[in-house]
Amino acid sequence: MVKKMKRVYVAIILPSSYGGVVLYKLTRKLIVNGITIPSGFTFDGATVPRICWSIFPPVDKYLPAVALHDYLLSRGEPWSVCNENLFKALEDTGIGAIRFNIIKLAVNVYAEYMIAFKGEK
Repeated sequence: MVKKMKRVYVAIILPSSYGGVVLYKLTRKLIVNGITIPSGFTFDGATVPRICWSIFPPVDKYLPAVALHDYLLSRGEPWSVCNENLFKALEDTGIGAIRFNIIKLAVNVYAEYMIAFKGEK
């Protein structure tokens, strides 16, 4: 079953220099997994190495899930809570099992790195 993509209204903030990060600022509130992300929240889309963008673009139908993940991280929630919310929201997008599992593996590896080497919780 193909699920309808949730609309996300954003302003795109382009980087000031080559190689900088593109940011997305919500222009309307967004509700994901029952959590309200306020208008004005700014995030960077999915953190995906540029070489992988043709397969896993940083902005796709999983953008609401990514916004939720970044929002929860910005509030100081533990990676485990943020990741579980991300995975639930990804399931709701209807992305395929292979894509879901690759994203899940990458997110969990990145979280372990951030916890072990950056001192995040």
